[in-house]
Amino acid sequence: MEIINFPIAILLFLKRWEVSWRFKFAHHPICTSYNKHCWNIRGVYLCQGCSIVYTCFFSALLFLILFHITFIPVHYLFVGIGILIPILVVEIIKIEQRSIKRLARAGIGIGLSLPFSAFVLHEEIVVKVMGLLITLLGFISFRQVRKAVNREDLCKSCPEYKSNRICNGLRLEAEAMRKYSDYASDLLHAELKEKYSRKLN
Repeated sequence: MEIINFPIAILLFLKRWEVSWRFKFAHHPICTSYNKHCWNIRGVYLCQGCSIVYTCFFSALLFLILFHITFIPVHYLFVGIGILIPILVVEIIKIEQRSIKRLARAGIGIGLSLPFSAFVLHEEIVVKVMGLLITLLGFISFRQVRKAVNREDLCKSCPEYKSNRICNGLRLEAEAMRKYSDYASDLLHAELKEKYSRKLN
């Protein structure tokens, strides 16, 4: 059985991070169609929606846990306001005004922190683990489906959509992956040569 070469694996991971960290958290193509979806901070691209959701989520979660605020029935109302209404406003009615969408993202983050904090503070370990997993997987699944649908809608209106070449929005990612591929090929080739030399000796 082939043993994993951990030094090589670490070098590959670090190289992949080195070539992609500036747009790793953009979550969108870097192009004019998505200008309003990303912040560009000194050449580092950040997804606006995710930044707002997770900042509000972790801030609210920390507050609830520090003050040991448990999940009482009235919180169900806030979960509805924090999650269901923003989703209704942003996804179904298709409001495009950025300020409203940002408020909706903040509501989703705060609303999501309520069931999360409830399971974190729950005394039974099985309920705690299962609740956290179900809540997390449900949220991630929803986000992935929503992003896929929204990206397809925006990309279809782009003149480069039917082109056979890589679009400008994915150019940075393609260049980064090419650098990573070249580095990985050279690194693995050198390792194979070394192994082959040892076998001959």
